Amino acid sequence: MSQEAPVSRGNVMVRVAGPDDLDAVLRLAGELRESTGGRAANYPRFPLQAGEPDTRDRYDSLLADPTRALVLAVDAGTDTAIGFAVFARDTASEMFGSSALSVSHLIVAAEHRRRGAGHRLVGAALAHADEIGCDQVVVGVAVSGREVHRFFARLGFAPLITRRIASVSTLRRTLGPANQVDVSGVRRLRRIQSPRPPAGISLARSLRVRRLSGRNAG
Repeated sequence: MSQEAPVSRGNVMVRVAGPDDLDAVLRLAGELRESTGGRAANYPRFPLQAGEPDTRDRYDSLLADPTRALVLAVDAGTDTAIGFAVFARDTASEMFGSSALSVSHLIVAAEHRRRGAGHRLVGAALAHADEIGCDQVVVGVAVSGREVHRFFARLGFAPLITRRIASVSTLRRTLGPANQVDVSGVRRLRRIQSPRPPAGISLARSLRVRRLSGRNAG
């Protein structure tokens, strides 16, 4: 991966998203939701429309989070966002003797597929994994995403685990009062600071780009 410019292939380029990219990110997030059937079981916290205020606030916070990076695939000629992915260090993997980069929310707009954008996003993940010393890359794929499963399988990704999701209210009901535990001691974990460098900052360094501000956008 070049250290002199954002990742590119033909007319597709990859760069770190900035605050001015929020609307484009929300547009792609809406397509991501639609690609999974819009089911609450997949994305229970997503409002019905990706442009609703709660979703805007979450993605705005994501763009400002130094421990995660939202990376865009863009048309090199127009700078139009055609896909994105979110990168973060997978801390759970370290408990099993390995270090991994987590890739989530990977989506390429339907009308821009088969241009290499998905490969470029995975290539950016590989570069970032090298940059922060990870020896594995883990991707999250919706159960219903058959084409996406095939895409990652062709790149060498193997099935690892099946993750299930339940709302807190559902668990309160199914566990019952007898199984509800006082975990107030967990609050102490908030005071523990990780010695590792923020993933988002490392990614910006590996791509040699900065998060765009209003004065340099466009």
